[in-house]
Amino acid sequence: MSVSLPDPRPGSGGSAGQRFSALVWSLLHVPIFLALFAPGIEAAVRATPGAYRALLWPTFLPQATLIAALAFALGLPFSLWPRAYRFAAPAAAALVTGGLALDARIYGSVGLHLNGFFFRFLLQPNALREAGVPISDVVLFLAEAFAFLAVDVAAGAWFIRRFAAPRRRAWVLAVGLVLLSAAERVYGGVLTYFGGPSIFAASTVLPLQIPVRMYSFSEAIFGKRAMKDPFVGTDASKRLPAGVAPEAFRLARKPDVLFIAAESLPADHLDEKTMPRLWRRAQEGALFTRHYAGASSTNYTLFT
Repeated sequence: MSVSLPDPRPGSGGSAGQRFSALVWSLLHVPIFLALFAPGIEAAVRATPGAYRALLWPTFLPQATLIAALAFALGLPFSLWPRAYRFAAPAAAALVTGGLALDARIYGSVGLHLNGFFFRFLLQPNALREAGVPISDVVLFLAEAFAFLAVDVAAGAWFIRRFAAPRRRAWVLAVGLVLLSAAERVYGGVLTYFGGPSIFAASTVLPLQIPVRMYSFSEAIFGKRAMKDPFVGTDASKRLPAGVAPEAFRLARKPDVLFIAAESLPADHLDEKTMPRLWRRAQEGALFTRHYAGASSTNYTLFT
């Protein structure tokens, strides 16, 4: 008769134990995620009404934990091979962190996250030069990213093996994080109903968040509430005054004016080589070399 005893050595928990420690390792990256987007979070909170700022702060932590849970899910297929999983799981967390670092740089510069337009732009000739990004900055960023990836994977592999917990199930914690994120989206939707569009905009600071509107649900619970129009009051209105029909306006003189609204057009493209006809037309009138805008987002203004 033989009796087998459990191996007391650290990391002997197999795939099940490693999955739990891998999830914990991904969650340890949450402070990094929040730090990367700290300027955007601070600006979003500052833009909300003062009475709602303290209520808005708790929404960012569940959003960051959801991103960590997604990073954990990326490495799950490798959990079938425990030795490979010790490196694949932290590699997934490191790659997600590197992608967020790039996204945070872009979001801090233009207020937009990584999207299809950005990648199409990179495929164009001289894209970085036209965007004003020195190649030295790109090399430095890549060097920092590779250094972080190497250190993060090495530390993560040690952590996963050292703190493997065979009796703890990772899926229980993972499901709890998903439910917490779902509760945050419901809470954020109701908070938007009371606080206005600025709180809704704050939910888009961190990527991979689904903006949820719950106006109908909130009206059924709390009753109808007059929403503040961001285009009235001290802000510029896009609408004509109430009661004035467009045909009521009469211009005594109709000058020859050509008005062009261009989206994402570099200023140096308006030249004799790129746009010769428009350039010749511009020489017959006034040429303004600066642009002006009433807001920093095209949702609220047009650059002119």
